Amino acid sequence: MPKCPHCGEPVDAGQETCFACSQKVRVRQRRNPRPANPIIFIIPGLAILVGAAALIISASAAGKKNAALAQKHELERVQDSVRRANRARSDTAKAANQKVDDARRLQQDIDKQEARLNSVRQDVVTGQPTRDQSRLIAQARSELSRLRQLAATMTLATKQADQDKIRADVRNGQRRLRDVISELARAPKAKASPPAGSHRTTSQGKGGPVRPTGR
Repeated sequence: MPKCPHCGEPVDAGQETCFACSQKVRVRQRRNPRPANPIIFIIPGLAILVGAAALIISASAAGKKNAALAQKHELERVQDSVRRANRARSDTAKAANQKVDDARRLQQDIDKQEARLNSVRQDVVTGQPTRDQSRLIAQARSELSRLRQLAATMTLATKQADQDKIRADVRNGQRRLRDVISELARAPKAKASPPAGSHRTTSQGKGGPVRPTGR
């Protein structure tokens, strides 16, 4: 039988207070706390690890995506630069060909006017040209030479303004040349010299046949 730890008086099992000394016989023993379940710590830790891994993977994917976009943009920029360069070369070639074509057309127009000048000269100038005819022919030749020089400079002009000025100068020169050719066509022709023997025939008609005088 158990005894009171204070006075030694026997006590019953389960008795908490000694009837002899009124002291507590039993001291409540603290229950040992249950050990914490490790799963409580493992699951949050795993969740943190999974979240961190997801963040790392997401950041890596975003970095790869940004790198791919940057590479795509750079490729597009290079392709656009190449297209612009090709377009510029094509435009330059077209402009050069256009200038050559313009110069050729101007030369053809000048050739036509020169042919017109030669035709008019052949029609109106008989024998030795008059002073006015000589002056107009020289003026037309000078204008033709100047127009040919202008047409030749068309291929050397790099600015559109210079090309437009050359075209305008050529058009003005062609108008002046047409005026000169028209004036040449209307200029008085040289008087035809009388055929040989006409003076003698006229004398015969007025005074009869000329008789030789004898000595």
